[in-house]
Amino acid sequence: MKKREEIAEKYKWDLSDYALLPQDCEEKLEKFKSYLPEVQAFKGRLTHAETIFQCLTLESKISQEISKLEAYAYCRKSEDTVNHEITELEDKINAFCAEFSTAISYIDVEIGTQNNDFLLSLQHDKRHPEFSNYFKAILRNKKYILSEKEEEIMSQIGTFAGGFESNMRSFDSADITFKPAYDSNGKEYEVSIANYEKYMSSPDAVLRESMYKNLNGGYKNLENTLANNYSSFVKMVSTLTKIRGYDSVLQSQLYADELTEDFYNLLIKKVKEHAVIFRRYSKLKQKILGLETLKICDLGTQIGKTENSEISFEEAFNMVVTTLQPLGEDYISILKKSVSERWIDVFDNENKYSGQYECACYGCHPLVFLKFNNDISSTLTLAHELGHAMHSYYSNKSQPYEKHDYPLFLAEIASTVNETFMCMHLIKNAKTKDEKIYYINEFLDNARATILTQTQFAEFEKLVFEKYDAEKSLSKNFFLDTYERLTKEYNGEDVELLPETKNIYSRIIHFYWLFYVYKYATGMLSAILIVKKFMDNEQGIQEKYIKFLSSGSSLSPLETLKIVGVDLENPKTFDEAFEFLDKVVKDFENTIK
Repeated sequence: MKKREEIAEKYKWDLSDYALLPQDCEEKLEKFKSYLPEVQAFKGRLTHAETIFQCLTLESKISQEISKLEAYAYCRKSEDTVNHEITELEDKINAFCAEFSTAISYIDVEIGTQNNDFLLSLQHDKRHPEFSNYFKAILRNKKYILSEKEEEIMSQIGTFAGGFESNMRSFDSADITFKPAYDSNGKEYEVSIANYEKYMSSPDAVLRESMYKNLNGGYKNLENTLANNYSSFVKMVSTLTKIRGYDSVLQSQLYADELTEDFYNLLIKKVKEHAVIFRRYSKLKQKILGLETLKICDLGTQIGKTENSEISFEEAFNMVVTTLQPLGEDYISILKKSVSERWIDVFDNENKYSGQYECACYGCHPLVFLKFNNDISSTLTLAHELGHAMHSYYSNKSQPYEKHDYPLFLAEIASTVNETFMCMHLIKNAKTKDEKIYYINEFLDNARATILTQTQFAEFEKLVFEKYDAEKSLSKNFFLDTYERLTKEYNGEDVELLPETKNIYSRIIHFYWLFYVYKYATGMLSAILIVKKFMDNEQGIQEKYIKFLSSGSSLSPLETLKIVGVDLENPKTFDEAFEFLDKVVKDFENTIK
């Protein structure tokens, strides 16, 4: 694997919008510390509109600037997870953030003590419309705001609350080792998180099973430590959530997005109801592969073939641009800036973080972090992450800082719209039968992983927190047995599990993001419906979609989705999305015949 300095500069992202050097961050940190007495000077005085707006404006100014330093340190750490200089910088930034959080902890408390009529007048104050969401949230969250001292303690806990996720990131990126995998000819392959998906799609059944067992087996070897880390995380957040007054962690996470547990349960119910679509697809794949038994490690096997087996980054980017033409000239012109302005960190290097993501701060261009593998899967990931980047770009451009950050509930929609567009384009324009099968397989594999598996994760997470709430105890065996049972339930009795299957839960970093995984499923279901509207040439859909991307957090998540005509509170909306998937499976069946 290449060292970072061996990679051409054009394939590395430009972080200069965020900071030039670690030393710049140190200097800015010292400057921000000088603001803290100014912030504290408002304490006990937040009773008049003018004073309140002055305080909130200063808080926003500091938050906006510190977020750039946080992003810079996080991105530099992602480039090299064992860079001690950046690790120390990240620790200093996190320490300041905790100090800042403590310094401003009184603000919500003091403002929250004001009467509702006064808060409503502040919410609708035409001089400062940028803060309307803030006062709306204060009114909604009044009953969950603690005393000043309690809020100060809660903010101080933030200095170490993220340690459980950090443990997992360090473990994944630098500490865990895996036995090599072997194919049917005895050839040895390196096992890593970065190459796992690539080899799990291999036509060689021996390699697939060996890769599956050896990667997940690496987590099995440390299952007690990993179970303890996750269990401790669950206990911590459950305790903090109850202190704040919420009934459950799930309720607290849904409440922020103005959602209910009925909505969460509707997703699980509808995915289970339509899981037969994915089982039909899996049985077809088993037949094509000629497998007597369909094992869990066979589900992602690539079938069909395409001439684009080796795709350069430049070719991949051009494919994305061509595919997304229906989104309009403005969208495409901005998209092209991602290469010319070096938003993207493209290739893998030694000690690079194992994941792929998008990051953006207000006033800066978005950033995309990849481990590009020169294949169609990496091309789809490129389209996906650029979808995030474009969502950030439009929200930042159209909204004030206080409303630019779109809610996480909407975060996976624009990215999945791009992926779905690309798959539909590739399927439609396939030159041969084998190529069409290849692209349909790619789309349905992604749909299964995003809708079926992520909903399985969502139910697992729900059951874990329900177990702890009911019994105040968790165990390694509960995690293992629950995950194994759900995997069988979602994939059907025809899929044979392997002993290492139950350990997969322990490597899902998103379980440390608190009820985030379900948003992948709702994101793809929403994206399917949006793409369908474009395919059906619905009048005004291009303008509606750009308005959706530009909305930030100016509306509630469900209201924002309704801009593009998607109503996720209606069970029929789910049925319509699954009808689209069912047609793709039927197209798959007909193509094979």
